[in-house]
Amino acid sequence: MRDNKSARIMLLKLLSFSMILCVVFVAMSPSAWSQPAKKEVIKVAHFFVASYQVPLYALKEGKVKSDIIDVELHPMSISALIMATGTKQYDVVDLAAAGFPLAVKRGLDLVILASSIVLRTGHYIVVKPNSPIKSAADLKGKTLGVSSIGSTSVIQTRMVLRKKYRLRTGIKGADITLLEAPLLSLPAMLERDQLDAIIVFAMGGYKGLRQGNMRIIADIGLDYKQTFGSLAATAVWAGYRDKINKRPQVFREFVRVLKASVDYAAAHPDEVYPAVARKYKTDEGFLRTYWQKWRLFPVSLDDKYVRMIQVLWKEAKAAGYLKNYPPVKSVIFR
Repeated sequence: MRDNKSARIMLLKLLSFSMILCVVFVAMSPSAWSQPAKKEVIKVAHFFVASYQVPLYALKEGKVKSDIIDVELHPMSISALIMATGTKQYDVVDLAAAGFPLAVKRGLDLVILASSIVLRTGHYIVVKPNSPIKSAADLKGKTLGVSSIGSTSVIQTRMVLRKKYRLRTGIKGADITLLEAPLLSLPAMLERDQLDAIIVFAMGGYKGLRQGNMRIIADIGLDYKQTFGSLAATAVWAGYRDKINKRPQVFREFVRVLKASVDYAAAHPDEVYPAVARKYKTDEGFLRTYWQKWRLFPVSLDDKYVRMIQVLWKEAKAAGYLKNYPPVKSVIFR
């Protein structure tokens, strides 16, 4: 009995000693006392429109995550976005592709992180159904309504009219007179015969064409590709060189999660499109048409997308819409 009692006491002592050693080893282990690494915050300023919420859905809803960054999305109007770009208060900005050289000219040392929106089709010049105008070639001496003369989409339209149809466009003294008006006002102005033709895209064009209030005389996306041998890059994601040089891995991770968000939308259309349509009170059919037929959101800087940017800048300068632009490869993030 005494021997058994002694053995039990010895066993308990050994077990106690083993537990103490385990506690000591755990306490000495870095994983026990180290704190989780703090994530870097990337502040992103982007143009707000309901259609944009489709590629950003997974990122906003936490479907796509990162171990090293948190992405703060700041939606805003075009004017606010232009002002924000100059202040450098955000890490990444959503820029018009034709506006990038102008921002560089203002002294902003910007770098293109990835392509954003690319035009395939869905950007049209339209007239009233009963208009005698049959094609863009018939627009000489006519008025064309645009939402913003300086926008990339209008510049690309003017490039097509100049190169393919040999028609000069301008506010005055041109073959086609451009009249600027709010985007949502253009269809009504066309209906009232205040304009001979208008440029439509997005929801305005989708509704007008479905209702039969407009007739297409030129598909700028198709004309652009036929004329310049490239799809039309309309927007890019850009960052500031000094910020990027300090933490390049953070910006690479931003591009990765953004691409993952786009891929999620493509893989889960029956989740994403209805959810965005409900949340932003827009037409699900329009969202599907916009991204499945009209536009691309590649988040890429493969050679073909770099070439799209190069073609835009080169041809815009040749047409007089850009005075100069930086060497494309010098402003591409690698």
